[in-house]
Amino acid sequence: MNNSDIASFLRARALPFRDLSQERILALAEGSSTGSFEAHEVVMHFGAEATHFGVVLSGAINVSALGDGGARQSLGRLQAGDTFNEMALMTGDVVLADLSPSRDARCC
Repeated sequence: MNNSDIASFLRARALPFRDLSQERILALAEGSSTGSFEAHEVVMHFGAEATHFGVVLSGAINVSALGDGGARQSLGRLQAGDTFNEMALMTGDVVLADLSPSRDARCC
């Protein structure tokens, strides 16, 4: 997926980008980095410093946290087009959950 493909994807599938011009989204895509993650690899850890706004480009990412007694509890699942980490960036809080793909995923 090149920057033009990412920009088109963001405009079509990621709600925060829908009202931006194609040129502005392309500039954001060009200034961004992408990462590929294998199933069960950690994308973000609970308690880590929030350093970026993320968008799931492909695959699915499980969101979970340790509950009472240390049992892992599912908080939801992010699909292609979903965003993450925006609240932590706005509030200055740390990452509030663990994020890991259930299958190979790509994010920017």
